[in-house]
Amino acid sequence: PAAISGRTGVTAVAGDYVLLWDATDSTLKKADVTDFISAVTASSTTTFTNKRITKRVTTLTDAATIAINSDNMDMGKVTLTASRTLGTPTGTPTDGQPLLLEVVQGGTGSYTLTVDSTSTAGSYRFGSDVSGITLSTAVGKKDLILLTYLSDITGWAVASISKGYPA
Repeated sequence: PAAISGRTGVTAVAGDYVLLWDATDSTLKKADVTDFISAVTASSTTTFTNKRITKRVTTLTDAATIAINSDNMDMGKVTLTASRTLGTPTGTPTDGQPLLLEVVQGGTGSYTLTVDSTSTAGSYRFGSDVSGITLSTAVGKKDLILLTYLSDITGWAVASISKGYPA
């Protein structure tokens, strides 16, 4: 108590303890301060070893224009029941942000997927290796489309398309 007397804030370090009142059994309990170290934020410099980041997987709605929000998903899944347009992702992507799309041919198959590949901000961009999107045509086949946001071209580069996985 003498160490915190008259202070408005205290910097705790590993090995320090915090006293907590447990109202369920009316007792005072101690907890090591390492249990309360601040959460990791976007500006944190914490190094993680052997940790896994759980991806945010979203089921996309099959519609005339398939909506995507890059702020709340890492992977989007959709089963097509007609030829569709892949909407330009909304949100605020960061440079190098990946986005994986899983597209399955449903219904009777042979559906196409078109995208906005103009130079408008946030649209899709193609290179010489991947110059368009051509999907598997058989019903039940699953294709993967990997997108990467590139800030210098202010668009989503279609990095690869892998086709024909069983659904």
